Amino acid sequence: MSMAAPQQPVPGGVRWAVVLLLALHAGLALRGITGLGVTHDETAHLTAGYAYWQFNDYRLQPENGNLPQRWGALPLLALQPRLEPMEAPGLWRGSEVWLIGDHFFFGSGNPIEGMLWLARATMLFWSLALGGLVFAWARALWGNAGGLLALGMYVVSPTTLAHGPLVTSDMTAAFWLLAATGAWWRVLQDPKPGNVAMSLVATAAAFLAKFSCVLLGPVFVILAIWTWVERRHEAGSWRRLAGLTALHAVVTWAAIWIAFGLRFDPAGAGMPPVEKYYFPWEQIYTETGSFTGLIRFALAGHILPEAYLEGFAHVLYQSAGRNAFLFGSFSTTGWWWYFPATFLLKSTSAELLLTGAVVVGAMAVWRRRSPALRRCAPLLIFGAVYAGFSIVSTLNIGHRHILPLYPLLFIIGGGLMGWVQGWSRRWLAALPALSAIGCLSVAPYFLTFFNLPSGGPQTAWRKLVDSSLDWGQGLPPLADWVAEHHDPAEPLYVSYFGNDSLDYRIPEALHLAPSFERFRPRTWAPLQPGLYCVGATMMQDLFSGYRGPWSQRKEDRYRQLRAELLPALAQGELSPLIVDFGQLGTAPLWELERLRFNRLVSYLQVKRPEAQVANCFLVFRLDAAEIATVTTGTPAELANLMEQALTPPD
Repeated sequence: MSMAAPQQPVPGGVRWAVVLLLALHAGLALRGITGLGVTHDETAHLTAGYAYWQFNDYRLQPENGNLPQRWGALPLLALQPRLEPMEAPGLWRGSEVWLIGDHFFFGSGNPIEGMLWLARATMLFWSLALGGLVFAWARALWGNAGGLLALGMYVVSPTTLAHGPLVTSDMTAAFWLLAATGAWWRVLQDPKPGNVAMSLVATAAAFLAKFSCVLLGPVFVILAIWTWVERRHEAGSWRRLAGLTALHAVVTWAAIWIAFGLRFDPAGAGMPPVEKYYFPWEQIYTETGSFTGLIRFALAGHILPEAYLEGFAHVLYQSAGRNAFLFGSFSTTGWWWYFPATFLLKSTSAELLLTGAVVVGAMAVWRRRSPALRRCAPLLIFGAVYAGFSIVSTLNIGHRHILPLYPLLFIIGGGLMGWVQGWSRRWLAALPALSAIGCLSVAPYFLTFFNLPSGGPQTAWRKLVDSSLDWGQGLPPLADWVAEHHDPAEPLYVSYFGNDSLDYRIPEALHLAPSFERFRPRTWAPLQPGLYCVGATMMQDLFSGYRGPWSQRKEDRYRQLRAELLPALAQGELSPLIVDFGQLGTAPLWELERLRFNRLVSYLQVKRPEAQVANCFLVFRLDAAEIATVTTGTPAELANLMEQALTPPD
């Protein structure tokens, strides 16, 4: 990827080292998904991708990348799992991807474990490809030793291992963003046909992988200006740049149309018509700001497929505000220091040491005006744009959103192998082994990695949740734990966040105040002494309007609702059914349930758990006295119970 002198062929020993390192990465990643439950977004991604292939229909989940969803669904074309739109045409007319996906996974008799494992193994291709790109780019810049250090750090990074095999868009986007940046830089330096073709493919693929592709705009512009400044005295430099830019725009535009079936309408032939997307256009327009006019213009002129435009608008809408948690605080607009904090918490100690060494080395390079600065230009500019955007972004929902920065760190860090000698070089070469030790400390639950200085994964739920720790993946390990430790005569309560199926994994479990139950009615019931298993995300009740510390305002409302509703329930004057978000007239009882749960987790947050399963489920055994105090006790009695829980045992 650099414009350094042509590289010699890769020596046989180095080639075998690369193969073994990538095999290690594949082995660890596949071990990590064995027994791993469905993460929150995978039902939607895989269902949508299969619908793209099977029905040439694009209404489902267009906001998360046509390319990765198609790619993940490739093995399903051979399996032919059952997906029948005409069984629930109303859901398809409303683009209800989460309900359709739930039925596809858990209600159609499909082989869930087999199709999910094959899809994940297929997605691992992009993680291996990115590892190969990391090695190739680092070797082009720094030689064999630098390439092996970069690849060694990559293959044992918990971040790449956690997200590499998942059926999501994160790893696919990371590969194509990096590939497009390098290919554009190469074509700017040497616009021969092969380089141009490579850049066209990479750019088009990036725009089909994820909507973070828009960051390539400023990256390409800055690199083009850099190149023009260097070559401004060459005749025709501006015309060449303008021509390359126009060619990339046209090819990307054409690729988008091809990926969406060369059709503006998202509905496939013979499919139910699209009455609305998951979020109606009227709702999306409330948050698209200055882009609203542009989106309306593109829709009216059929400039791009409707589903692609809806996906872009959907991302803008979601970016305007999402529930986020960090160090005990809640926000819908995030914090500028969210991603710096996640990097410090979820990078291995070796990755942090490498970062420090890179910063020191970069300062030395800057002072000396070393040629290495120019050779790293595409990496530095992409890193600066991506990191800057992340810091100002209000979408603070997971560490995975800065995944593309790790390959940059490893490639640049490979250059340290040429700057140090002796014992320093040996210590540097040992960093991948040190990183592997940290990574293996949480194996196979790589998604839950938090480094030792941050307290490790055991206390991580107090710092970060959602896709940084508990993305819904923990039900199968919890089912194994329950099978071994739970007395069937004891009530079992599970509070779960995600789109896996509690009924499928642990059918005997009682659903404890779920954040989303796919609008299936559930019944209000008093809490009983028993085993309580609460996911980390639910411990913070992130997606509830009643999250945060228990307060007098909540106490007053809780007692008011109990006084009004419980007698009516006892006398049969009020239905005991509860529907998500209080729909179908169940709002008062739904609110009471959420307040009761908030009161419960306020206590559980100070109580020592009996076990912590897969680092993302906390398990408690509550007796009758605890249940009585948590549900009906006075504020003073609850405070006293919490104080007792905080008192260390003798």
